[in-house]
Amino acid sequence: MIGTAAYLTGIAVLGLAIGTLLRATAAAISTLVALVFLLPGLGALLLPASWKDNVLQYLPTNAGSSFTDVQTSAGQLSTGAGAAVFAAWVLIPLAFAAMALKRRSA
Repeated sequence: MIGTAAYLTGIAVLGLAIGTLLRATAAAISTLVALVFLLPGLGALLLPASWKDNVLQYLPTNAGSSFTDVQTSAGQLSTGAGAAVFAAWVLIPLAFAAMALKRRSA
């Protein structure tokens, strides 16, 4: 339950960071929806089989599901690694958004 709350909060903060960077509501929502919903599905369809296991587990949705699932399945990151990858997906855009916001208002 705590993992799910952390995941949803992280997605919201990621959306805030993308919105701050792009400065356009429609573009930020489209980018977040593409990143969270479309990219994992398209990656599973379009990537070669040798790349799927190595690339898809590091997307924010799959990294988040590795620490929100009760029992991890094969091909998923461990709980700690999934939390670390998801935190990187949230904190790196947030840092760039903070720098951009500081530069714009200075």
